[in-house]
Parts: sequence; structure tokens; C-alpha cells
Amino acid sequence: SDHSGSFSLAIRKTSEYTAGGESPRVINELSIFEPEFLSTTMSREYFTILGCLTKSERGLYLMQNIGLMKTLHRVSESDRDDLNKLIITSLDYGVGDHCRSILSRLSTSGSKSIRLHCTRHMRVMLRVGVTEFESWGVDLLTTQLYDKDDDVKNSALSVLSEACIDHSYLLALIPKNPNLKSLGPRGNELMIRMLTTDMGFQYLNELKWVESELVRWHDGANVEYVATVESRLISVFSSTQNDPYKSSPDSSKGFHDPSSDGNRSDNGFYDSELNKKDSNETNIVVLPLHFYGALASTALGMEILKNSNHITEFVDCIYNRNVSSITRRAALWALGHVASSSIGFQYTKNTVPDIVRLAQESSCFSLRGTCFYVLGLISHTKEGQDLLSTLGWEPVSPYDNYIAVPRDPRALFNIPSTQFHEPVPPSNRPTIVLTDEEKKTLELISNLSNAVTRRVSQDNLLKEKNSRSPNLRSLSLFLHVEHLLTTQNFSLAIRRFINELFADVDFSQLDKRVPI
Repeated sequence: SDHSGSFSLAIRKTSEYTAGGESPRVINELSIFEPEFLSTTMSREYFTILGCLTKSERGLYLMQNIGLMKTLHRVSESDRDDLNKLIITSLDYGVGDHCRSILSRLSTSGSKSIRLHCTRHMRVMLRVGVTEFESWGVDLLTTQLYDKDDDVKNSALSVLSEACIDHSYLLALIPKNPNLKSLGPRGNELMIRMLTTDMGFQYLNELKWVESELVRWHDGANVEYVATVESRLISVFSSTQNDPYKSSPDSSKGFHDPSSDGNRSDNGFYDSELNKKDSNETNIVVLPLHFYGALASTALGMEILKNSNHITEFVDCIYNRNVSSITRRAALWALGHVASSSIGFQYTKNTVPDIVRLAQESSCFSLRGTCFYVLGLISHTKEGQDLLSTLGWEPVSPYDNYIAVPRDPRALFNIPSTQFHEPVPPSNRPTIVLTDEEKKTLELISNLSNAVTRRVSQDNLLKEKNSRSPNLRSLSLFLHVEHLLTTQNFSLAIRRFINELFADVDFSQLDKRVPI
């Protein structure tokens, strides 16, 4: 039609103009593709029409016949980022190599803005499942790992990390021998994921990475893992407590392993933008990859783990009351991740009854909580489910939620009863007497526990602090205040405020005083 002829002519002249083949006098004929028109009119939708043509072989044949495909190549070589972004997002990359070649050129030779735009669009194509993306898409993303700009490299690595949760993408990446060592924690996380396959283990073992990483995790990263997971738990639980009316139909799922459905920080553990969004909306804690769990996924990796004697150390550690609680929790997480694979379970199954006992009887509640999550990891395999069933624990369906619960909930919440005996002070114990001024200050501090009187009391106490009132340096008053803190309900912020008030107290006189 006349319109399509005008469109074709405009596209061609645009390519000639942007490539420098025409003088500026042709600008009036190209006005529909000027930046102002692209942002304020429907002229940008011409590229949507082109995208529709690229969805089929017949459309691509037509575009080649009238020279439009060649023209798009010429436009992509220009410095018109606005047009190139339209080209990137409008073309269809599921049919043939014509459009992919344009994307390839722009993702490697375009401006930084265009290269980042290509990477972001490849994430979109990954999520919608564009044809053969595991082949040509992984190729382009791997090439971008060597980009001169760190932002482009990190963006490409983020997309690859998300893609490689799918086993087919992981197997497509490994033969390309990507250099991930220089890419920081995210690169390290992707290498741990590669370790879960035989091919990946052989590649990383040849680089001598497995041996050095084993030492790193044994010497400290294992404990860092605990801190990462627990900080995420605190964040999720805190947000739920702050807004008790905010809930999600999936909020009961607890831990979520993204490798089960195609989904899985700069502190050494990977979080894609998708996972951050999902975990925030559904109150799910995304469980980071664990080196020991990845190593136990293959027979060769398990052999190295056994020869290291680290598993034996972890088993001994969970019984040792002389080591710190977080070290014991780190040992439990390591054992749980190893036992979450069929190969690793065979080597750690004898510890499962002891972990169940700790979950039900330990006097340290942080250990109990860790055991609960670890038993969920163990329930990931059929062998683990069968053993837990004999011990009175059942996995929660679906199994990929990594949750196991006792048949009798009282087993988990069985807390030994204790009786508190408050010491009775001797009748002849003298009482510390306060002056009238000190009593007024004590009353102000007491009023801090009342939301109605808090603001006025806080202002008056600040005035005393600023005037360097002797009351706030009085050891007698300080002892009364400490007693007050044990009998009244103060928020953490108010408790800090009170302690700061008495920063100048002279405690050298403490031995000459007596408690209240």
C-alpha cells in the first residue's frame, strides 16, 4: 500500500541519514523518526509492525526482498540509541539468525546504554522462553562477561545466574569455559552451581578451584552462610510482625528452593531481581547455594568431601557444647545440605536421628530452629523422607518447599518447665535514699514507659542532660533506674536513651554502695 511504501522509504532514508550517506536536507522526509516524534507520536509503532513481520519465515523473506533487513542493520550501526532500543525490543528472535545477528552486534559494539538494554531484554526473553535461547542466548551473555564495563558484566552475570537454575542452561554454559573467578561473589555463586554437575566438577577441579573453595568454606564461609540465612529470616519475620494484616497465600511455604521451579547478594550468595521480588511479595526466604551441598551432588565431589574429613568434624561439632552456637548451627546447615542429595544422604544418614533429637530436646532454641530447617532439607530426597517418617516426621507437600514437621507438634514445642525463685533480700539490707531532685528525675524516667507522657518526659530529661544536671551523674539514682528497667516495660530505643543519660556516672564508688 501507499502507507507501507512511505514507511519503507522513511526507514531506508533514516538508515542513510544516520549512517552519514545523505545530507541533512533530507531531514524533512525523515521527521517521523526524529526523537521528538518518536516520543510524542505513534511513529514508534512502525517498529512494532516490523517485529510482527520477523515472527515468521515469510515475513523475514519479505523484509529481505525489499531491503528492510539490510536497512535495519545499517540503522543498528548508527549512534541513534533511541532507534536501536526500539529495534532491540521490537524484533522477534525466535526465528532464524537474521534478528539475532543485529542483537549480537548491539550487545557487543553498541554504546553502554544499548549493551545494558540488550542484556535486560535477554532476561525478558529468558523468562518467556524464546526458542533455542539456551544456545544463542547463553552465547551472547557469555560474551558480555568480558565486556569492558563492569555494569554490563554484572548485568550479564545476573541473567546467566538466573538462567542456569535450569539444568539445560547450566549444561550449555559449562562447555564455554567462562572465566568467573574475577567476577566476585556472584561469579563464585555460579561456579558453585556448576559444581552440581559432573561436567562442571571436572572443569572447576582442573582450575584447582574446588580445593581452594573447600578450604575457604571450612575456615569461615560456612559460618557466613548462617549469618546470611538468619538475617534473611529476621528480615522476613520482622516485616510480617510490623504489618500483621499483610499476608500471602504462599507465606506458609517457608524456605523455597528456586531450582525446583526455574527460579533461585553481594555477600557471596546470589539473588536475582526476580527472586528478590518474589521473596518480598510472598514472605519466602530464598535459600542460598551451599558449597558442601553442591559438592555432595556428584560422586567425584562426594569423594573429595569424604577425604577431607569435614563431615566427621561437623558431626562432632554439633555435640560439642564448648564451641559457639553459631559454629554448631553452621555444622548443622552443612550436614543438612549434604544430606539433601541422594549421594550425600548415604554418607550422613546416621546423623539424622541425632538431628531429630536436637530439634525436639535441645535447650538452645537457636539450635532447635536450625534443626527444623535442616530436617526440611533432608526431606528433599525419597530416602530422607522414608527415614524421617520412621522418626515421626513428615515432609510437607509439595516436597520442593523443604519443610518437614513432626506428626505430634508437641515434640517440637516441648519445653521443659522451670520454676523461678526470686531471691529474698535480707531484712537488714539498707535502702539507698534519693534526694527530692533525684526522685523527680526518677519519676520522669518512669514516665518514659507511658506513651502519653513519654514526649514531655524525654524533653525534660534532655534539658537536664544539656544543663549537666548532677542527678544524671548520681550513682544512687542510676541504681534505682537500673532496678526500674527490670520492673517496667521500655522499648529498646528508650532503654538506649536512658543509658546514654547516665554516661557520666562515676562507678568507682559502686563498691561503697549497696544494691536496692
